[in-house]
Formats: sequence, C-alpha cells, structure tokens
Amino acid sequence: MAKEHAVYVLYYGGAPYKHAARAAYYTEGMAKAAVTRAVDGRAGWRAADDVKAEIRAKFSVKAYVIKPEVTAE
Repeated sequence: MAKEHAVYVLYYGGAPYKHAARAAYYTEGMAKAAVTRAVDGRAGWRAADDVKAEIRAKFSVKAYVIKPEVTAE
C-alpha cells in the first residue's frame, strides 16, 4: 500500500522560481537548501545578513501532498 508524501515547490515573489538548477520538486530539506543557495546567488555569499534577509523574505516554499490512488483488490 502506497503512502502519501509531500513535494515542495519554491516560489519567489509569488511565482514559481524558474532559476533553480534542477526540477522544482524537492524534499523539505532540499527545498530549504535551494533557498539558501538562491539567496547566496542573488546577494553574494559575503553580503550582509540584513540584505540576505530581505531577499529570503521574497522566497516561499509550498508543500503539495500527493495522495496515492486507491484500487480495489
């Protein structure tokens, strides 16, 4: 029997983030890491924390739960 699971999609400014290096579907931990990489890419890794916080505030991660199909046996 299949379990339901979640995939996570990155959004930037309310729209799906298109500049990721891979497909938009992530596990929760990989989505958080992708946001960190994207913030560092936009601000630069040496940027001040307040600059990074402004950019990070524009990102969001939304979970989509995939429910397995139920079949009669």
